[in-house]
Amino acid sequence: MILSVVKGKASKKEFRRQFRRSLRRCVNNGISVEECFGIVWEEMVEETDLPESEHPKLYGELLAWARQFRGKG
Repeated sequence: MILSVVKGKASKKEFRRQFRRSLRRCVNNGISVEECFGIVWEEMVEETDLPESEHPKLYGELLAWARQFRGKG
C-alpha cells in the first residue's frame, strides 16, 4: 500500500486533504501523476465512506488540482 488512508467516514474536506497528501507521496516514490491519480483515487474510494453522490464533483475537482500539480513539477 502506497497510501496512508484513514479508513472509515471522511468528509469531503478530509478526503481532499488525504488525497492530495497521498498523491504527493506517490509521486515522490517515482510514479507519474497520471498513474498515481488512479491508484490514489481507487484506494481512497475503497477505504473511506464518502457517499457515492459526492464522487463525480470531487473527482473533477481533484483531477483539475492534479493537472496543476503536474505542471509545477
